[in-house]
Amino acid sequence: MNDVTVIDRFLDTFSRYIDSGFGLLQGEVAFLTATLIVIDMTIAGLYWAMSHATGQGDEVIAKLLRKVLYVGAFAYIINNFNWLASIV
Repeated sequence: MNDVTVIDRFLDTFSRYIDSGFGLLQGEVAFLTATLIVIDMTIAGLYWAMSHATGQGDEVIAKLLRKVLYVGAFAYIINNFNWLASIV
């Protein structure tokens, strides 16, 4: 857990994945979606930092992964909205 470059590599990969599909969205929608994702990831990082400061580092990884999965599911729905809407 002393290797903090893992976080940087993860966020870089996550950002590239998110940016790859957001070029298809219109300006205002892309801005609002990106803002929501930034707020969500910032809150997840703050939870992680506060949990490590209080000595409760074990459960914070699970919370961070859950948050990342929520954001990933949100990005998947946005990127594939037309396809998902045609199924429904």
